[in-house]
Amino acid sequence: MDSEFGGKAKTLYELANNAYKKDNYARVHFTIPKGFALSTHIFDLLYKDSYTEIKSILSKLEKYDINGIISASKQIQNIMMEYQKSGIPEWLKTHIFYSYKEAVEFSYTDKVIVRSSANVEDGGRFSYAGLFKSIPNVNKNNLIDAIFEVHRSLYSAPAIPIRSY
Repeated sequence: MDSEFGGKAKTLYELANNAYKKDNYARVHFTIPKGFALSTHIFDLLYKDSYTEIKSILSKLEKYDINGIISASKQIQNIMMEYQKSGIPEWLKTHIFYSYKEAVEFSYTDKVIVRSSANVEDGGRFSYAGLFKSIPNVNKNNLIDAIFEVHRSLYSAPAIPIRSY
């Protein structure tokens, strides 16, 4: 759990798990929203063939070269979009749609918020709250695109300098 998920997903998991283990649901005075998280390992698997190219682009950056950072961001996000266009594996789509169905079951809406909980986002010594994209009002029709758009925000121009140094 430590290396796969960021602070938000990990904390919600730990709260729910502790309440469940101690049979304390009746005494819990907060709501844990239904949801699901995708491990960073999923994206590592999907983009494994492109990481050498992405690392090469990042390695050429100068720390304060804004135009270079913007250009690198566009290049990397285009690479990631090409992988997405080439096709998301059916097993992953099945998992995502099943998890989505479970999350919205018994809910008053079929809409969810897709947000990051990246393992590079928050830590004990830093917080990058708001740096990565969140997309509200997502339903089944745009769920896959929203998930990948949020993941691409890890390589947005504002995020690259923070992630790289």
